[in-house]
Amino acid sequence: MADFAALVGFQPKACRPWRAPTKGKVERLIRYVRENFWPGRRFTNLADLYEQAQAWCARANRRVHGTTGVVPAEQPAREPLQPVPERQRLEHMLVEARKVSRDRSFPGAVTDTAFPGIGRGRRWW
Repeated sequence: MADFAALVGFQPKACRPWRAPTKGKVERLIRYVRENFWPGRRFTNLADLYEQAQAWCARANRRVHGTTGVVPAEQPAREPLQPVPERQRLEHMLVEARKVSRDRSFPGAVTDTAFPGIGRGRRWW
């Protein structure tokens, strides 16, 4: 992962599991939608739900954001995302399937790592 992050140009930051305060604002968005969009919502099909969600987002984005103090709909467009590097530069980072050995280890390029709780003969990625 560190090699991929360096190649693409980002710094990974691990968060503690099951600790929402360590995950910043991303986790809060789910709760915001669950508490503000879903209650009492009725829809006839997926297209209807999509239309309602789009209308709700348009209304929500016209309100002043509690943390930033700005109206999201009035913010200038962000810089477009950069393309991922060519496949040739990523080839060495592709994940390969491995089969668990009789001694319950994953045969690796450098070392074999044993995992006692894993069944023999199963394939893992």
